[in-house]
Amino acid sequence: MNFFKVPLNLNFQLEPAARRPPFSAIMKSIMKSNITKNIALRALAIIALAFAGIGTATADIPRWSAARAWGWYKARPWPVGFNYVAGYAVNQIDMWQSSTFNPVYIDREFACSDQLGFNTVRIFLSDFVYKNEPETFKKNLGAFLDIAQKHGLRVIVTFFTNGGKETQPWPPNMGRQPEPVTGSHGGTWQQSPGAEIVNDPSRWAPLETYVKDIINTFKDDHRVLLWCLYNEPQNTRRGADSTGLLRAVFRWAREINPSQPLSSPVWGLPSRDTRLDIVTFALENSDVITFHDYKIPPDTYDFIKSLQRLNRPLICQEYMARPRGSTFRETMPLLKVMNVGAINWGLVNNQMNYQYPWDAKDGDPEPKVWFHDIFRKDGTPHDPEEIALIREMTGKTPVVPAERWTEKRAWDWYNARPWPVGCNLVPAYAVNSIDLWQRSTFNPAEIDRELGLAEGLGFNTIRIFLNDVVYQNEPVTLKRNIRTFLDLCEKHRQTAIPTFFTNGGGDKQPPAAKMGRQPPHWFQSPGAKIVNDPAQWGRLEVYVKDILRTFKNDRRVMMWCLYNEPQNTLLGAESAGLLRAVFRWAREINPSQPLTAPIWGLPARTNQLDIVGFVLENSDVITFHDYKIPKDTADLIKTLRHYNRPMVCTEYMGRPRSTFQGALPLFKKERIGAMSWGLVARSDKSAHPGQKPEEIAAGIWYHNIFHRDGTPYDPEEITFIKKTTGKSGE
Repeated sequence: MNFFKVPLNLNFQLEPAARRPPFSAIMKSIMKSNITKNIALRALAIIALAFAGIGTATADIPRWSAARAWGWYKARPWPVGFNYVAGYAVNQIDMWQSSTFNPVYIDREFACSDQLGFNTVRIFLSDFVYKNEPETFKKNLGAFLDIAQKHGLRVIVTFFTNGGKETQPWPPNMGRQPEPVTGSHGGTWQQSPGAEIVNDPSRWAPLETYVKDIINTFKDDHRVLLWCLYNEPQNTRRGADSTGLLRAVFRWAREINPSQPLSSPVWGLPSRDTRLDIVTFALENSDVITFHDYKIPPDTYDFIKSLQRLNRPLICQEYMARPRGSTFRETMPLLKVMNVGAINWGLVNNQMNYQYPWDAKDGDPEPKVWFHDIFRKDGTPHDPEEIALIREMTGKTPVVPAERWTEKRAWDWYNARPWPVGCNLVPAYAVNSIDLWQRSTFNPAEIDRELGLAEGLGFNTIRIFLNDVVYQNEPVTLKRNIRTFLDLCEKHRQTAIPTFFTNGGGDKQPPAAKMGRQPPHWFQSPGAKIVNDPAQWGRLEVYVKDILRTFKNDRRVMMWCLYNEPQNTLLGAESAGLLRAVFRWAREINPSQPLTAPIWGLPARTNQLDIVGFVLENSDVITFHDYKIPKDTADLIKTLRHYNRPMVCTEYMGRPRSTFQGALPLFKKERIGAMSWGLVARSDKSAHPGQKPEEIAAGIWYHNIFHRDGTPYDPEEITFIKKTTGKSGE
């Protein structure tokens, strides 16, 4: 999606603060038109750029600067955890009042968090309990913070909320709380302080005392991570209008000036029903931007990208509603790679009935796939695979890497499939792998057409290059486009060999790869500077593991090429360390497909021995590249036979030395997989550095088989390929 292709007239100029139109006024002007997701996203993006870095003051103490907010965020580990309501409680009153507060129960449930490696817990306070038992309430909150610290958790403390059911019991009472109804999501959750009080400023004085006393008591307590002053103030349930109280609670908190940041979470993109004054106030006054999102990952990604324009740390304080597509498997890796805090809803299933969806009816049977929560009451997981993923994402315990495949397993895998024959594919619309995958240029129709040509030759395997830059910028889009590509492969009877990293590209490539319109150059991935700097590998690990985890059992993936030609030292790349790391990451995921990294020939320099030796000792299937005459190719094959593993030549065919007529029969006879380089030429005038001037002058193609319009470069070559693959005999 390109935000900036949507016509939109903001009709304002960024003037000095005194004359600048309010954020909400600008947003209201946008809402006068037919609002769409594209327009809403673009509106947020443009306005965020305009207002980024603008501090506001709700009291004498100003909002934190962006630099202070980022300094706070970077000084601590990635915030990852859960929203918590104790299992003995049906609402906030039940959790905190003296007659029911149960530290032993909380301690036992937090033991489940220990298994996961969480470091953050979000809780909801109760103004009503404070009103009736102020000192006991603070004592219980202090005890809770002690328990959280024991389990390695810092606490996000939430004061007000408009949530709960329209039919929630009102007014609230201390003591025994109403019993929850089976099938009813959310127990008997209470608004705090309740719509009647929210809408009546004359009743706010006790709230001011409550907020200031709690914050003042714990304002320098390192166990408190962040103050969430008002949960989802956009919520208008039971007629609540949060505008005034939201402003007031920020003013009260600023007057105390705690050492922890202040925030109020927004939910979703602007629409005609959005309270723009509330949303904009929250975004302008929060030290750290917090938000809630229970949508599918592509929508979550778009929302995050728009909020990132505000140039402040982001924490998603609520996510994970499995049937809606917000899951640990898809959303948690997305939040981590985008450096967004991840606080899911729920830990241990209890009286709140969070396993039921929001729209469940009283008495509904328990769903097979839970809506929220992770553990059953007895401590067993709802989904053991989720536990493994969460532990991996949090780094709770080192994952024990799987062993390299045995020779027998590798040969059983290889012998169970037809002779692998195909090509390396860079679709003609793309100049590099960014162009291939990014949202703005990905072209399924062109891929479909080119895979049809491959099928027509009798090919059955396609090698493709992924791109880490696309993943860092569009992780959801990249995975979606890979799925589309695999769908097209299946349609044309192909399996895929995805490739993660490569040092190739030529010495004229720009120093840094970027999204958008591409220069006519192949790019290294991730690039020599990152290859040589282990401090930058964290995001690469997330990328590799997320892709592998997503497609680890996909039969349309033939095998994983982890590092293309790691011997290549172009632009100073030294691959030995990253090569070892990517094999370790992949073994930790343990996909059903084999792992490999192709070598090119035998080592010519001693400094390549460690790389070649590692590859040959760790690849499940031996892969290699060879653009030499058949005799030299045969010699290389003879040498590699000593490793007693299946072999696939993942690159060959550079005319006039390496040709289909010379190499393909040799590979078929030896039953070695054969992936030629190229299928459809982007341009008939392209040359290759490996060609001699007279070959270029004679119009000899180095790579590729077809012209852009689908006609063959050499019709006799087509006939030969079809005969060798058996396609002509069909």
